[in-house]
Amino acid sequence: MDRLKMEKRMNLKKATAPSLMALILAAGLTACGPKEEHDHAAHEMPAVEKTVAKPELGTFGIAMENMDKSIKPGDNFFKYVNGTWLKNTEIPADKSNYGSFSVLGDRSVEQVRAIIEDAAKMDAEKGSVEQKIGDLYSAFMDTDTIEANGFDPIKADIAAIKAVENRQDVARLLGNPALALTSPFAGWVGVDVKDVEHYIFYLTQAGLGMPNRDYYLDKDDKSEALREKYLTYMTTMLEAIGEDNAAERAKAVMDFET
Repeated sequence: MDRLKMEKRMNLKKATAPSLMALILAAGLTACGPKEEHDHAAHEMPAVEKTVAKPELGTFGIAMENMDKSIKPGDNFFKYVNGTWLKNTEIPADKSNYGSFSVLGDRSVEQVRAIIEDAAKMDAEKGSVEQKIGDLYSAFMDTDTIEANGFDPIKADIAAIKAVENRQDVARLLGNPALALTSPFAGWVGVDVKDVEHYIFYLTQAGLGMPNRDYYLDKDDKSEALREKYLTYMTTMLEAIGEDNAAERAKAVMDFET
């Protein structure tokens, strides 16, 4: 038996033992009680409704209507499978790619937002999860207070960034979880694609201000306009915190990211 199966079995034993103990105790207590009470409780058990699983998007299985059977699968299998969907679907202007997972992601964001907004509206018990979530959301949406405070709440963080003198300082600053700064690298732990029995640490490039490399390199009018707006945004932010030569600094950031 391999290690993973052994761990699963041990975890099952750990979870089952207390459950069995609880069931035994419950059975003993029930047996000691009057028969009338037992029968009465049995009659009051609520009926369990059967729920039928429904697909969140489309239908279960392969969406045949998205296929383009006019294309030979041997010539272009991707278009054979997705051709009709590609013809009928427009990628939203705010996305670089689109698909069923994008739709599900957007729906999840909407559902989470509804949960948070409900928490902000309710008179939740102090210290409860709902109260903490509601207060955090309300504080985030209180733009009047945010504007009145200006940059005061993050002055210490700005000072720490300005105090950087070498690469070691940069690494130390990026590693501070309280600042949550964007690093040139991002890492996470996931299943090893070459050995699914183990987890490994993945490392990838990150830290760009715009979504991906195409925003920096594409030569079309739309991309060039976006780059100009990005430069203006960075310049405005640097001016707001009192930086000298804000436009030059913004250009340096753009050059570095490109």
